[in-house]
Amino acid sequence: MAESAPDRRRGFFGSFLKFGTTKGFIPAVIVRRTIMTIVGDEGMLEDWWRHRSC
Repeated sequence: MAESAPDRRRGFFGSFLKFGTTKGFIPAVIVRRTIMTIVGDEGMLEDWWRHRSC
């Protein structure tokens, strides 16, 4: 992003990389916390997401 930005705006455009990483990390933490609340430690240890219904 910073390489293709105008000279006077490189810092501004480069900051979007860090912002985008944080923006993706926060929903991931929320999803993980929700799953852990629903299935708990035991459910995670049992590999519940790998089971397939046949």
